[in-house]
Amino acid sequence: MRRGHNARLDRLWAAYEATESEAVDERSMLRFYAATYPLVLDAMARAGVDPASSPAMREVEAKLAGFVDTPELQRADEEYEAAETEEGELIDGMDPREWLIAEMDERGRLYAESGTTPNFQLMPFIELLAWATPPEPEAG
Repeated sequence: MRRGHNARLDRLWAAYEATESEAVDERSMLRFYAATYPLVLDAMARAGVDPASSPAMREVEAKLAGFVDTPELQRADEEYEAAETEEGELIDGMDPREWLIAEMDERGRLYAESGTTPNFQLMPFIELLAWATPPEPEAG
């Protein structure tokens, strides 16, 4: 094969990989929303807040409306991620998942201790999730 063809194939493959990676990331985020949206919805109902008053909740709901997850998609995404997984970047010296849990716990604890609620018209979904799922109070 000529050198120009190889270079073109390399560019096409790189574009395909980027597209596939974005699709896997998007489905992963949708799975996260599917698992956590009901938690925020329940907390808003208990607080007497209409979920429609939150642009973040309306956005997540719209994204989930068209999402159809299948075992085949899940398996394909797991295989793709397993093949792509390398030593992940650390955030403040922590695994990103553990960092996110710590951040969510800290924010949720602040809401629980102060008894405040977020501004539902302005807060992003992740902040609403922190409010809706505070950690259990520490014994002591």
